[in-house]
Amino acid sequence: MFRNLALTFLVLLLALLSGCNFGGTAAVVEPTPVPLVTPTPTGPAVFKVGVNAQYAPFAFVDDKGQVVGFDIDLMTAVVKAAGFQVEFVDSAWGVLFRALDQGEFGKFEAIIASISITPEKQQKVSFSQPYFRAGQMMVVKKGSPWQRPDQLTGQRLGVLENTTGQQWAAQNTGTEVVSFTDIDQAFAALAKDEVSAVINDGPNSAYFIKNNPDLGLTLVGQSLTEESYGIAVSKDNTGLLTALDAGLTAVIASGEYAQTCAKWFGTAESCLPPPIVTPENLPSETPLAGVSPTPSQPVPSVESPTTAPPPAKVDSPKAVLPVLSCEVAPSSNEQAGRTYQIQAGDWLSSIAEREYGNPLDYRPIVAYTNQLCQGDKNLTCLDNPDQIAVGWTIYLPSPDEVAAYWNGQLVTLPPLDFAASGDVTITGSSTVYPLTRQLAACFQERGFPGQINLDSTGTLAGFTALCSGQADIANASHAMRPEDRKLCQDNGYEPVELQVSTDALAVVVSRKNDFVGDVTLDELKQILSTAVNWSDVRPEWPAQPIQRFFPTEQSGTFLFMMEQLFAGNADMLRQAANATTSEDDEQLVQRIQNDPLAVGFFGYAYYKRNANTLQALPINGIRPLPETVDRQTYPLVRPLFLYSTTSLVKQKPQVAAFLNYYLQSVRNYVIQVGYFLPDEAAFQAAIQNFYQAINE
Repeated sequence: MFRNLALTFLVLLLALLSGCNFGGTAAVVEPTPVPLVTPTPTGPAVFKVGVNAQYAPFAFVDDKGQVVGFDIDLMTAVVKAAGFQVEFVDSAWGVLFRALDQGEFGKFEAIIASISITPEKQQKVSFSQPYFRAGQMMVVKKGSPWQRPDQLTGQRLGVLENTTGQQWAAQNTGTEVVSFTDIDQAFAALAKDEVSAVINDGPNSAYFIKNNPDLGLTLVGQSLTEESYGIAVSKDNTGLLTALDAGLTAVIASGEYAQTCAKWFGTAESCLPPPIVTPENLPSETPLAGVSPTPSQPVPSVESPTTAPPPAKVDSPKAVLPVLSCEVAPSSNEQAGRTYQIQAGDWLSSIAEREYGNPLDYRPIVAYTNQLCQGDKNLTCLDNPDQIAVGWTIYLPSPDEVAAYWNGQLVTLPPLDFAASGDVTITGSSTVYPLTRQLAACFQERGFPGQINLDSTGTLAGFTALCSGQADIANASHAMRPEDRKLCQDNGYEPVELQVSTDALAVVVSRKNDFVGDVTLDELKQILSTAVNWSDVRPEWPAQPIQRFFPTEQSGTFLFMMEQLFAGNADMLRQAANATTSEDDEQLVQRIQNDPLAVGFFGYAYYKRNANTLQALPINGIRPLPETVDRQTYPLVRPLFLYSTTSLVKQKPQVAAFLNYYLQSVRNYVIQVGYFLPDEAAFQAAIQNFYQAINE
């Protein structure tokens, strides 16, 4: 039965992937598919799954005595198509933890219990692909003086035992950590002042607070961690793991995942991408050492035609964005890159897990001796399982290496150099700013001794700074135009273009707006330009002015929207009534989130971080989601770039070192920061452009 289940799911997965481009390059010639060889899972006919029914809304006992929740509905959907039975076994968290810790499941075939995927657990059990993303947050009583974990010295801090929350508290606070076997006990202790705060998963905490208002608890601060939940199975049950992965993929693709998410979290956007619990009080945060705003002379502005009346402009210091944990540096004894010949039964996930310990590793695996990668085709061909064939030779990069196929040969970027001295100055796009800030912080953590001066001034101002010798790197949310390249070349600089990510430009309104839902492209044009009142777009909407919040004309985001919606006519946005502009996207967020009559647009990462207070409008019924970005069905998908120059790359080793690290590491962070993987062919072109620049 399990063999048929795995076969059914894998065939379905192939069918789904063959019709979608999940970040990969479309095949030029249809390859011969790999013969389907599936390991036989072990386990009885009744599929027993361990759960902990004390963790709402993921799993809990309702007033009818039934175990319900997001985890329950999701696992039921995954196995339903196979036509076999599933039995949920409610167990104490301690029992489930021992099974995970010992790698011996006993009475379970799998465990689904909001389990964070960690390297330590992966040594003992296998995990499905992530099905949910969350983070640890701090809970206090309303009116508490404790607003950040670093204020808790000398206090008592409650956690659930054997969790990442307990681990984080032990490693990052100087307080007494009190462990509880049940998270409800921890919250009860907080309400009775037996502990001063509780650190726990954000979604679970938010659900508890909402359903227990009499306790007077509240979330404070921002997410302390970034975690992914997975379904755990024993190490030897590879066939079952493959079936679960395929089933989960099918449930996500069918839309049932989104429905389940909306049922338990209020919106389909709360789960994938990750749910964000908006802090009630964003604490001040000290900037990372070595990453600071650019202190040098002002960046020359690019003049634009004067219009009347000019839009209002908001200027204020940028909010400090959170920086995620950095990847663990590869150990020096890990194997070097090598070639490998595809065998019967190979899948990308199995190859990636075997080579890198993670079936979802985004490191590009390069096929370079097959029919898809001949001549000058700059392709990686192994993003989908239906694109590989037995006998093909592929190159498996080492854990600290990036490879590409270029001009008929395999090329790899040089080893990372974290000892290059000197400073790096980066300016430009506010959209790309969070991603570059993340990479800059991790570059520092890996040992770079220099200073990274990072600021956001707008894409066009970034080009001006780069081309006038005032910046080393320009973040850009729009490709260089001919006039931008000419400015560089007139000053003796040859630009180097690196496409590093993909964005889905989000058009947002406040969650307090209860009248705007799906809009057409024509309606969107009116909302952003010609309409004065909302009722001018639809008569049933309020007869009140539309409050507009836009990026400035220095922004690549402004330029993209002008081109995409208004055929390059900037006056349509410039002359819009009640328009306020800012180059600081955080300021736009703050102005929109509390105003039900407001509308604006910016990069997806800023929406994602504020999804509890903002709504991203569907356009022609299509939301900005990973699948609509991959398929290019969402109408506002755009590439994101870094730019430098050939002379800077050659003359400043620290600039070359940072760009090298960026290309080798960006895929590990891009989704967590809030964007999407770059188009594969374009990313390979970026590797080639950089390789050519450092070797000319």
